[in-house]
This record gives sequence, structure tokens and C-alpha cells, in this order.
Amino acid sequence: MSNKERLRVVFVPCSVFRNRSVSTLEAVTFYLKTKLKLRYTDIARLLNRNDRTIWTSYNRARQKIRELDGKESRVYFPTKLFLNRRLSILEAITAYLHYDLGFSNSEVARMLNRDQSTIFTSLSRARQKMGGELNG
Repeated sequence: MSNKERLRVVFVPCSVFRNRSVSTLEAVTFYLKTKLKLRYTDIARLLNRNDRTIWTSYNRARQKIRELDGKESRVYFPTKLFLNRRLSILEAITAYLHYDLGFSNSEVARMLNRDQSTIFTSLSRARQKMGGELNG
């Protein structure tokens, strides 16, 4: 499998997003860089972000934490979720968990170590930004 093909099928475990000391972008960037050993340019392509944004996110995360929980998870996110720049990373993963996988708000909150009101707000914003493209 070529490097380009490998980049199209990258999955991020849900457990990566449980750490509240880093933002969701910092968490996914830190995971892809430290655990999967991807280059900044590859991460930028996967997340549809600028290389400098990825470099900054990684370095901010590195200052805050030494390791993320990248253990086995029952849910994995395909990085293609993060390509749509209309949604933040948190909005994309909460919408995916709720609308695509059918988890309730309380289950999503538990999985992501977030307050239920945060999940409700994130889903509302995703629904508002995406209009009729989301189910529900």
C-alpha cells in the first residue's frame, strides 16, 4: 500500500478525545504525529488544515501533555470526517457519534469526557451549519 493510499484510511480512536487539557484539534494532531508518526504535511492533508496550523497545534499539545490515551476504543473516527471545514473537530465527532452511529447525547458526553450541555451545543451548531445534510 502506498503512502497516499495509507493516508486515505487513517482512523483515530475515540479515547484520544477524552483528555480535556488539550483541544480536539491538538488531540488529533498529537495522536497522528506521536502514535502514527505522520509528517506535518500528511496530517495537514488529512485534516484539511494548513501545515503551520498543524505544527502549532502539535507544539501546544506537546507543552501540555506527554501522552494521549490512544488505547483500544470501541469507536474510531475516519479522518475524512475532519475534511469539512464548516464544522469544528468537536462538532464533526459529536455529529458522527450521534447521527451516524446513533449514540445518545449522554453516551456521547461519556465517551468524550464532556458535559452533556457541551454535546447539546456542539450538535446544535453542527445541525445549524449543515442544514439539511444531517439526519435529525
